[in-house]
Amino acid sequence: MLIISMVKVLYLQSMYNLVDDQAEKEIHDKISFMNFLDYPDLLPDARTIWLFRERLSKTAKDHDTTIDLSRRGIIVYKGIRDTLAMIQGE
Repeated sequence: MLIISMVKVLYLQSMYNLVDDQAEKEIHDKISFMNFLDYPDLLPDARTIWLFRERLSKTAKDHDTTIDLSRRGIIVYKGIRDTLAMIQGE
């Protein structure tokens, strides 16, 4: 699954206050969520979401991920309770 789609999943979780299992279910059930994710070929399961969040939270040190996101105009800020804010770059 593309990194941009995974960041969008985390954004949906923060907007709708979803835990990983709920996010997995909603992504599979809601057309609006799938549309927001640009209808990826593979949909993440709860474990994939958890692993991605762990990797991202431990690796704002993950320089490659940060650079890839900033090239796409997305700046990720880690805040209270590991929520993410996405801000469209200029």
